[in-house]
Amino acid sequence: MASTTRFVPAGVILIASLIRGPVLAAQSADANEVKRVIRAETETYYQRDTTGWKRTWINDSSAIRTFITSTSYSVALGWDKFGPSTIASIRNAKPQAVRIDRTNYVQRIDGALAWAEYDERTNFLGDTLPPLDARQQRILIKRKGEWRILSAGSFVASSYPAPASKSP
Repeated sequence: MASTTRFVPAGVILIASLIRGPVLAAQSADANEVKRVIRAETETYYQRDTTGWKRTWINDSSAIRTFITSTSYSVALGWDKFGPSTIASIRNAKPQAVRIDRTNYVQRIDGALAWAEYDERTNFLGDTLPPLDARQQRILIKRKGEWRILSAGSFVASSYPAPASKSP
C-alpha cells in the first residue's frame, strides 16, 4: 500500500506536466508572433511597403489608432478612418532608414487577445532628425489563426519639453 500511494503523486505530476507543456509552448509561439507583427508594422511603414503594413492590421470598423503628442491628440475609429490615408501617405514616399530600439516590453496574452506596451526609440539613420521617443501600446486579436493589430496607441514623449532640472 505504501509503495502504491507514493506513485500516485508522481503520476499526477507527470500527467500535469504533459498537459501544461504544450500550453506553454503555444503561449511562447503566440508571444513571439505578436512581437513579430508589431515589429513588421513599424518596419513595413518605414520601408513604404503598403501591402505589408496593411497586412499587420485588422481592416474593419473595429480598428483604432490613437496618436498623442504635446500639441495634438487624434483618435481614428475604424480602418477606413486611418488605413487608406496612411497607405496613400507612404505609397509614394521614399523608404526611410531607421533603427528601432524597444525596451521595457510588457506583454499579456489571453486566448485570441494580446496586449503589449513598450518604449520605442526611432533613430533616423543618415538624417538630421532627432530620435523619436514614444511609449507604444498595441492590442492584437487572433483571427483565422493570424495575429493582427486591433488598436495602436502612440504617446510621443520626445514631443514634450524636457523636465526642468532641480538645483541642489
